Amino acid sequence: MQRPRFSTISSFFVSRGYVVVMPLRRGYGATGGRWAEEYGPCGNPDYAGAGLQTAADIKATVDYMRTQPFVAPDRTIVAGQSAGGWGTLALSSLNPPGVPGMIDFAGGRGGHQPGVGNCTPNALVQASGKYGATARVPLLWISSENDTYFEPGLVARMVEAYNRAGGQAIHRPVGPFGKEGHNLASSESGAPIWQPLVADFLKGK
Repeated sequence: MQRPRFSTISSFFVSRGYVVVMPLRRGYGATGGRWAEEYGPCGNPDYAGAGLQTAADIKATVDYMRTQPFVAPDRTIVAGQSAGGWGTLALSSLNPPGVPGMIDFAGGRGGHQPGVGNCTPNALVQASGKYGATARVPLLWISSENDTYFEPGLVARMVEAYNRAGGQAIHRPVGPFGKEGHNLASSESGAPIWQPLVADFLKGK
């Protein structure tokens, strides 16, 4: 596996003075060690635990970068897409220092199971509520109408569970994007849709 690029997202943040870091998590590519994000069987998945493993790798990166002299330690924005977005949501439950905001693009786990769709969607809702119970950092949650991994009704339930438990998510659902809304953040053509939402979220951060 190659290191992630997300060139459109990277350029957006670099143009605003941010240092952009894209960690390759444990078990991917030549990182070494075992893959830590397994969530178990489809019928009884541990989405919450898997997300916290993802969050641990993100947090390790944040902690290291905050020690670098060219990084403003109190202005870190964490953003993730799909499993990375789910890890971002999980990280919000830990309220890491120096992070005034997080962005979740189409976050979730267990999506797109052949012949099944999402694997145990109720478990995603429950895990979202678990994260929200301790999360206090503002979070922008962007989802697309034609995301076949996490359909709009499921995302709405996840956001509601997260916020009802105490989370601070701002949900910004958008219309359909191309043939697969799940790819909104990773596609250059999706930039005009999400960039205004993110720019507004970043004001004052």
